Amino acid sequence: GEKPKVFPYITSKEDFSRTILPFEGVTLEHLLIEKQQMFNVHFVDLDRADYVWIIHNGKTFNQEEVYNLLQTNKTIMVTDLNISNVTHQLLSDLFQNNPQAISNIDVFCSWNTASNMIGLTLSQAFLSKHNSNNQLLLEKRILKDYLYHSKLKYEINQLFMEGIVDQYNFENPLVNEYIQSE
Repeated sequence: GEKPKVFPYITSKEDFSRTILPFEGVTLEHLLIEKQQMFNVHFVDLDRADYVWIIHNGKTFNQEEVYNLLQTNKTIMVTDLNISNVTHQLLSDLFQNNPQAISNIDVFCSWNTASNMIGLTLSQAFLSKHNSNNQLLLEKRILKDYLYHSKLKYEINQLFMEGIVDQYNFENPLVNEYIQSE
């Protein structure tokens, strides 16, 4: 078949040929080339692209540029590589400053190593063309990556560490009360 045509937009203006992200032994440029070959992707300019891939790997980003990309009539993929296994910055900033833009995102990934996030983003995007459950998968990724990993997990771990909740005994009344309220 025809190679998927992807416009990659990297939010950082730093030299990504020299950027090595945590838990990776190679540069971000190397990871992108590796996944490009693995998924048989053709990187093109915005006008020729079927997919827009927003790759966030810096401390800040141009919100206007990102918002404009979200308004294109293309499949939107977002990979937030800001901090491996912790990140949610781009989505958080968009939620706070432009919540309606989130509805234009088709694929989102932010919780894992850079290599895994890049691969998951590409596979989810290309499989979404053949999967009617893509919206459900997207919602689960946002809930898990953004809400659970960036917000709830730390609060839950704090309850375990302080001994308020026994992680080995879910007969605890507080846990049962919480589970029943869901």
